[in-house]
Amino acid sequence: MPRRNNPSPLPSKKPSAHSSRKRTPPFPEHPSWTTARFWGWVRGNLRKAWLKWPPRYTVLANAKERVDGKWRWRCSECNELHMNKDVEVDHITTVGTLRCAEDLPAFVSNLFVSEDKIRVVCKSCHKRKTYG
Repeated sequence: MPRRNNPSPLPSKKPSAHSSRKRTPPFPEHPSWTTARFWGWVRGNLRKAWLKWPPRYTVLANAKERVDGKWRWRCSECNELHMNKDVEVDHITTVGTLRCAEDLPAFVSNLFVSEDKIRVVCKSCHKRKTYG
């Protein structure tokens, strides 16, 4: 099988209708990524780590109720019972942005909070709170 002469690990991008947009500068330590891509990658990985944060599990366990032999979770907003796939753990106060190194300490301290600063909400209540 012949090798391709593509030094980039990512496929080249085709010009788009948005190519006139101003791009963020390249990230100095890895210039093939923009600064925005780097901080998005860091933000995403911190959020993945938060999924394993012990207080998150505690809040979910405290919202769990057995109804007719099945487990359901109570939304702290609408007070209705929902299946596990229909609930999320919500930060009561916003976590904030992470776009540069100066944002990192506040983002981490707002993301990894105690049980009294997060709650279980159904997806519709979470969407209404987040985007409404």
